Amino acid sequence: MITYNNFTEVVQTISKSYNNKKLIVDDIIENPRSINLIENIQNQIFKTPFIINEIVSEGVKFSLKDNPAIFFIKKEDFNNEDPPLYVNEKGKLTIYFNTSSVIILTELASYVYKNSLYKKEHDGFGIYSALRENFKLICKDSEYFCKIWAHKEFDCFALTDGKIEKIYFVSNSNKNISKLSPMIPPTIEKEKKTLFISNLLIDSYIQGRSLHAKAKLQGNNNLIEVLLEVENKQLNFSNEINFFKKIINNFSIQKQDHILNQVAQEITDAAYNQTNNVVTNQEDLTSLKKDLAISKLVIIEDDLLLHLKSNQILPNSDIVVQMNEELLIVDLSISPL
Repeated sequence: MITYNNFTEVVQTISKSYNNKKLIVDDIIENPRSINLIENIQNQIFKTPFIINEIVSEGVKFSLKDNPAIFFIKKEDFNNEDPPLYVNEKGKLTIYFNTSSVIILTELASYVYKNSLYKKEHDGFGIYSALRENFKLICKDSEYFCKIWAHKEFDCFALTDGKIEKIYFVSNSNKNISKLSPMIPPTIEKEKKTLFISNLLIDSYIQGRSLHAKAKLQGNNNLIEVLLEVENKQLNFSNEINFFKKIINNFSIQKQDHILNQVAQEITDAAYNQTNNVVTNQEDLTSLKKDLAISKLVIIEDDLLLHLKSNQILPNSDIVVQMNEELLIVDLSISPL
């Protein structure tokens, strides 16, 4: 959930990064405030409307520029801090997403990127550690694949798209965009696969800045995908392989079971919170835990990401768990495949 105050701050960050303007925001905004705020200030940012909305019997119906969907916020949700979004399916309003703010803000950031004079695009998440070091995460939802980041020192935002692994940068001057160069290496064309010999990894090869392989976890005969990425020009994977070895050695059966239990608990609790149920059903929790399996392990510098799959309960989702060196969960997100 994103509070209205935070929503306003993110909109101001996007505007400042786009055209160096601090928006004039009315003190009194009618509910739903997020929709009416964007409608009130959009002419300060764009020549053509970003949002078009109208009052209907169900509540508010609106569309966002460059998005074909027609969204609804129900009348009974108007006073919610961050009301859910609905779409009309066969004449019935069906939940589209549990909060509206993250959809509106990331769509706004995407539209600003398309219209910006000063912007930069980067393929892949190989610079993710540098992004976290230089930017502050200001808009996210664990179940949505897009996030917005604000630069810590100058007017610039980044929009990360986990679905296609792209990062979009926007700033209000070419000078600021140029400042990003140290953290964004030149794009390297994909090279042919080069065989990589390793006693630790199976079917391993290098392509571009990435080492692709397969591996077995302790107590598990199933192979998981392994992806190691480097930012050094020499394509030296020794640090990443040593880190991987340390992780695998500490990744006991008990540790794997503990992580799957934590992930199942967090996902199930979040699902029940959306339905206003206080107590999580233990049967649902157990079923999800049994259905979860680790499918991929990604190491980018010192960052560790686990990709999990749930073939029966969440068949079309990529569950990504960010972990630290002690194999403790730092963040959890779910993106559609």
